[in-house]
Amino acid sequence: MIEFTTIMLFYQYIFKDYIAKSRFWILIAVFLIFCLLNATYIQKWTIFNTYPRTLESIIVIGSSLYYYYKITKQSLYIQIEKSPVFWINTAFFIYFSGSFLLFTVSNYILPYSFEFNMMVWQFHAFLSIIKDILIFIGLWQYRKA
Repeated sequence: MIEFTTIMLFYQYIFKDYIAKSRFWILIAVFLIFCLLNATYIQKWTIFNTYPRTLESIIVIGSSLYYYYKITKQSLYIQIEKSPVFWINTAFFIYFSGSFLLFTVSNYILPYSFEFNMMVWQFHAFLSIIKDILIFIGLWQYRKA
């Protein structure tokens, strides 16, 4: 819930000229309510919360794609590799795109094999490392600017 809120506040800032701030707050509130309902009535607290993580992945991937769409429609030429937002957005896009399937089916396929379970979570760890490196590059570019 904290991760989703933080990411949506990031996109709220990025899209402040295109999307009303209130839409992000409504989206955050609905997502948080869904997380609580999921934990209370749908999935137990003791298993991986696949439904909220899948929904979060879909929303973040959609936000990332919308950012890419917006920068391709800009008439000004910018050096994209020097844009901190580009690096951070790319980090979110790669991580959530790669983890989407894992989040969707994890409670169904992971109990079958310990070895497969370890491979899946190693892939997830790899995606997390890539995400963290790209966010670091974005923050480094922000510091340079």
